[in-house]
Amino acid sequence: MKIAGKSKDDRNLEHAISYFTVIDTYNPVSLAHRSLYQGMDGMFALLPYKEQLAKYHQKEGRNVWEYSLDLNDYERTLINLHLWELKGFHQPTLTAMESEVRAVSPR
Repeated sequence: MKIAGKSKDDRNLEHAISYFTVIDTYNPVSLAHRSLYQGMDGMFALLPYKEQLAKYHQKEGRNVWEYSLDLNDYERTLINLHLWELKGFHQPTLTAMESEVRAVSPR
């Protein structure tokens, strides 16, 4: 997830919030089942967006889709607090985490 804003000295800032799971098996069937249905232990990371974008495109050959959300200050705060809530209490699947974050935005 890309987040953008301004620094105190009015510089544009862009960061990526990523969720990484801990891979503890090389069994693809077990891994797929656990990651899609059960949830896995993992961690959130806040990284510079341009570095993550380059990694996805150049090193991993992945596509990245971007779209803007027209959020007011309340909705931005709600998403921020919800991410902290997910960090502290859940071990979500990536799909569930993204769905929960999108759910707090009415648009």
